[in-house]
Amino acid sequence: MSRKKTTFLDYLQLCVCYKFFIIFNFLGVCVLAALLSLIIPKTYRAYTVILPSSRAGDMLGLSSMLGDLPAAIGNLGIGGISGETSTYLAILHSRTVKDSVIKKHNLMQRYKTETMMEARKQLESMVGINLNDEGSITLSIGTKTDYFSYGPEDMPTKILARDMTLYYLQQFERVNERLRSERARTNRQFIEQRYFKNLQDLAAAEEALNAFQNKYGAIALPEQTEAAIKAMAQLKGMLTVKQVEADVLENYVDRTHPDLIKLRNEIRELQKRYNEYISASDTTSRKNDLFLPLKDIPDLGLKYARLLRDVKIQQQIQEFVLPLYEQAKIEEVKETPAVQVLDPPVIPERKESPKRMYMVLIAGVLSLIFSALVIYFIMNLEYLKKHNPEKYDQIIRIKGDILRYKRQRK
Repeated sequence: MSRKKTTFLDYLQLCVCYKFFIIFNFLGVCVLAALLSLIIPKTYRAYTVILPSSRAGDMLGLSSMLGDLPAAIGNLGIGGISGETSTYLAILHSRTVKDSVIKKHNLMQRYKTETMMEARKQLESMVGINLNDEGSITLSIGTKTDYFSYGPEDMPTKILARDMTLYYLQQFERVNERLRSERARTNRQFIEQRYFKNLQDLAAAEEALNAFQNKYGAIALPEQTEAAIKAMAQLKGMLTVKQVEADVLENYVDRTHPDLIKLRNEIRELQKRYNEYISASDTTSRKNDLFLPLKDIPDLGLKYARLLRDVKIQQQIQEFVLPLYEQAKIEEVKETPAVQVLDPPVIPERKESPKRMYMVLIAGVLSLIFSALVIYFIMNLEYLKKHNPEKYDQIIRIKGDILRYKRQRK
């Protein structure tokens, strides 16, 4: 004889038989969920929105100096987050800020914790820090009421959520201002050292150039070189003319003739003068002479160019460092707030949790699933009772053993 298998219609028929069980179970669970949502603590959350200041990240105005760089270089960042935003997030997650909030509002007692670490973990679970798409940061803090809290009794918890968020924001601003001041002071000290070093280097370069000019009489080397070359050309021309005159005069007069002797003396003086410009080595005795020796001009020109280059380099460094130094001193003493609060925290009007409707809906669905499983179990027991008594008796014995074990434990 073949056994009759249970079908879905049999299951539906059994559900109809147990319809009151399903309805009462559903209604009872929903009512219990609704009552539980009224009993358990409610959570209220206050919000504030912070906008990082681009000016705060530009302590020395260097962004204007980077304006000519390619966009890919000028907009460097980690994951698209600016350096100032990263600093804000680090401060908001810092232990310093959280501990200040814990001490201010006595959260160790409120959270019933024995150590600051436990209280900090509780606070972290209630603090929300989110980076928005437009670059702003949303800070929120939630607080919980006691059990069986209704209506006006929730107001202190709402105010506490607002006050904690406001104090958290104030501590964030205080830490951020301290870090900005330390950063500005460090920048000022660094630039100040570089500025005074530049003053020393510039003075040394100017003294070296002045010593060179005093030693060699090189006041304006290019102009003096041009003048020396013109003077040498003029001397060479005069010397050539006098030599031609002397050669011509020798053909007509005796060597002892006064005019020829005078001409020869003039030639010797011109030749001596010319040789001095060509091969003179005693530059110290000629330091007041505007005409420089031609043989020294290449070496002097190289030395002069190097010394002049050093002076110009130090002057350009000073032109760059001096404005930064003045701005760094201003940044160190000014008290302009760097944090821009778009939305200050206010007292929350509605609770964040529990969501009564969701609790009742989830409880109702779970009750229906539980009822379906119970009916399915009952249907299978009836099936075993009719078609497999041995297995049915085994299940009943297991049930009895479990009940006896529980009574013995009690």
